Amino acid sequence: MKKLIFTSTFTILLKDFQSIGKKFQKQCIMKKFVLFTCVFLLSGFVSLAQQERISASSKEMKEKEAIMKVIEEETAAYYANDINRWAATFLQDSTNVFLNATKTGYNHISGWDNIFTNAHNTFNGQQADNREVKTPLVIRMNDGMAWVVYKDQVFNTQDQLVNEFIGTTILEKKDDSWKIVYRNTIWTDSYRQHDLFFINSINYAKSLGKPLEEFGQFTGEQFKAAWNRDNFSVNVLENWRSWTTADNFKILEQDEDHLIFTANNAFSNFKMYGQILNVSYDDQMTVIKALFEHLAEHTDNEYTQENTADGVRVSVAKKISTGK
Repeated sequence: MKKLIFTSTFTILLKDFQSIGKKFQKQCIMKKFVLFTCVFLLSGFVSLAQQERISASSKEMKEKEAIMKVIEEETAAYYANDINRWAATFLQDSTNVFLNATKTGYNHISGWDNIFTNAHNTFNGQQADNREVKTPLVIRMNDGMAWVVYKDQVFNTQDQLVNEFIGTTILEKKDDSWKIVYRNTIWTDSYRQHDLFFINSINYAKSLGKPLEEFGQFTGEQFKAAWNRDNFSVNVLENWRSWTTADNFKILEQDEDHLIFTANNAFSNFKMYGQILNVSYDDQMTVIKALFEHLAEHTDNEYTQENTADGVRVSVAKKISTGK
């Protein structure tokens, strides 16, 4: 009888344990399902957020490409000498502003009517056969406005760098198209270029049949009062440094008694135009050589200027005193 009771009790307990086990198994399965569902939904949310970020990034990239395309089109229309095509890149209203700065000055034109009228002076014939490479430095967009700062390099048909400038352009989105409302160019090359009055003086000397060496000596004679033995090499250095860029200027040797440096790509506008006011690059270099040689003689220095493939190599040295 006891055995029967024990067996019955064990059977009941076993069934209870089985029931509890099944419930526990179901709960585990349910928890796993819930956990899987949460992970799945969370992954979906993360994936959606990633897609939105990718989509926003892609949209921003396309907008930037569209902005640079307008700036490139304005340049292309200029070289095509097509004033109407050029005008189509601008927002044609009274808020438009044009600024341009060079070594010799700047100009400021406000309002589309004034800008377009002035443009006729530029679109009056065949443009130079150059190409420009624009490198964006900053592109920012906000509420249908875009601000772009870029470096522009100008190359001739021989693929030589002949000029460069820093450009700033502001565009406004109108009828789903970007239009230029402000443009400013700073011609960095002009800040290291020769003075046009000096070039014209060379032209005048040539018109009189004067040797260029003679004109260079004459110019040196006018300037020699401001030069002396001690500051000659420094002044030569600073003059040549102003005629080129830092990356094209290299000091090879320098001490108290001598100086050797190279200056490349000096007077680069000659590469673009060939001649300026009937003066060539070789004319300019001949006059400068004669000028510095005359000043060197006045200050008891020696000056040597040699043309190279990329520019010049200049040597300056103090004359050794003989003690006489």
